[in-house]
Amino acid sequence: AVLLECRHFIPRLSYEHHKGERGRIGVFGGSEEYTGGPYFGAMASLRTGADMVYIFCASQAAIPIKSYSPDFMVLPCLDSDNALDLIKPWLERIHGILIGPGLGRNKKIV
Repeated sequence: AVLLECRHFIPRLSYEHHKGERGRIGVFGGSEEYTGGPYFGAMASLRTGADMVYIFCASQAAIPIKSYSPDFMVLPCLDSDNALDLIKPWLERIHGILIGPGLGRNKKIV
């Protein structure tokens, strides 16, 4: 019942669309210890209709996350000194944000 009511919010798939037109999601997560969280968040985004996912993570998490799937754009910038400057240009491209999976407790990030 609820899913049927929400069905009209989800656009139908079409060959006329280009990558990024169906939804662009930014996942802010991932640390050296926790690389699975952002992966699962990104996969959930793709499976629910988004067609482009950016993962913003700590530098040590980037290679493991990239190795899980070629479907994501992985941006290892959360632990850099100028993280906000690196992230701001990407925010204009993103339709939705998921914050937190696998961030850990690094005081520089959290």
